[in-house]
Amino acid sequence: MKKCVAFLMILCLLTPVFPGHGEEIYYITGMQDDSSRLKLRKAPSTNSEILGQFFGDVEVTVHSVSGEWAKVDIGGLEGYMMREFLAPDSDGQWHFQGNPGSPFYVDENDRVPLYAAPNVSSAKITAIGPESGSVHVLGTINDDWLYVLIEQPDGSTLYGYGSSLDITESDNYATATVDGNGQTVNIRAEPSLDAAILGEYFSGVVVRRLFDNHVAGDGWDKVRVGSVVGYMREDYLDYSSAGVFPWRAPMAELKEHDCAIWDYPLDSTIDLYTPFCILGRFGDRYQVRCETWLDETNCGYAYGFISVDSVKTKPQGSVSTQGVTKKDTFLYSSDQGNLTAWQEVPKGTQVMISHAIGETVPVGGFFSEYVYPEAAYLSVEFTLPDGSFTFGYLPIDAVSYDPGLNYPESMTLG
Repeated sequence: MKKCVAFLMILCLLTPVFPGHGEEIYYITGMQDDSSRLKLRKAPSTNSEILGQFFGDVEVTVHSVSGEWAKVDIGGLEGYMMREFLAPDSDGQWHFQGNPGSPFYVDENDRVPLYAAPNVSSAKITAIGPESGSVHVLGTINDDWLYVLIEQPDGSTLYGYGSSLDITESDNYATATVDGNGQTVNIRAEPSLDAAILGEYFSGVVVRRLFDNHVAGDGWDKVRVGSVVGYMREDYLDYSSAGVFPWRAPMAELKEHDCAIWDYPLDSTIDLYTPFCILGRFGDRYQVRCETWLDETNCGYAYGFISVDSVKTKPQGSVSTQGVTKKDTFLYSSDQGNLTAWQEVPKGTQVMISHAIGETVPVGGFFSEYVYPEAAYLSVEFTLPDGSFTFGYLPIDAVSYDPGLNYPESMTLG
């Protein structure tokens, strides 16, 4: 009898304590990494329909437990989760819920709408903007929706659903650069080599990483470039935050007339003198990124599509951002926008080119990734002889670089 009692006591210590009746708050636990999620299923079976997938530390309301499954409520969705991945808030500490997100693809008012349920016919709770506070993505609901938590500036919290196409990964892990070692890389409709190819991108194209609903850690990332959404292999995406990338999408020039452009937010045409680069080919169209005035005070980029036949010369490939000093020169630093020489740089120094500027450094303005005729300095990064890393500005006439970085002449006359 004593052995039986002792066995039952040990079993109680090893078995998670779950509510038998009523409701209690639990948290998702035991995830392998930040990208792993726990599935919410329609019925208590691994073969049942998946209603959503939720990241670690996300709060769930447990209604009851039966065997290996707990009946739960999360974000207004009711279903079942495996109870081994749920734990009470026993440490008494605040839980970091979900993964940081960023409302990047905003509407004309710089907002992303937040809904009460994962459908556009539900009530609109608010619109997420720059001043809304921290955004945490708690989970994915099919391919279209994200369950999010907003930490508002006043300390209050707000839960709701936002479009999976408009909210990207957080800024420190959202921006990637296509890196096919100078070659084009396919973007596909699904995370599979057997899926349809939507188009091909040049190395150097910047993409935004989206939260997605497919299996975490399968080697694919869901990305967006302008209006294009698809999957790319992680092997061909560089998320490095240090240095600049070795490739850049090629510049191109129009024929001798204005050009029709589709999916362009500003106008239906681009004129002969609009600087743009070709990001990739999609059938008989190129996707392009134009450097333009977004409004009366802000420069930036706008994306669209033009006919392949509109381009005077076919782009041959990505452009190298590597350069080398062709004479002894000085590296300049910025002091409130003014440039000051501060270090000697010998002839033959290998550099990586980030962007071009004029005689002064723009403050909060637009930096051109390509070299325009009025450019006087190149922003560069390189390694010193002692192995340390530095960056600054070099006079443009002191650097030998790929001429593909120069604007085509026809784009810079007007």
